[in-house]
Amino acid sequence: MRHYNRFVFTLGATAALLFCTATATATASSPSYEQGLEAAREYRYSLALTHFTVAAEHGDQDAQRSLGLMLLHGERLYGREVRRDEEQAKRWLRAAAAQGCAISSHILKKLAKHAN
Repeated sequence: MRHYNRFVFTLGATAALLFCTATATATASSPSYEQGLEAAREYRYSLALTHFTVAAEHGDQDAQRSLGLMLLHGERLYGREVRRDEEQAKRWLRAAAAQGCAISSHILKKLAKHAN
């Protein structure tokens, strides 16, 4: 159990770091993704989730990654507003990885390794 907790903490810390990195480098992303980032900066996670979903459904790789991370961590990082849904998280991370997102690929590999 201790190994799992360390994994969750590491993955959570990575997600938080990537989320912060994404906020600083998002320049060519969709308006919905930008609105999602702004909502997340203001700790309005349900609104961020809504904007990320719209952008992700339109193929925005950054939104797919961010949505996947939010769904993967759910309540642990984002409070009651965001329910954890590992299957949907993996779906969005796979979509981002299919577009060449190395971060999403890395997270999916870590999840697969942990599942074994």
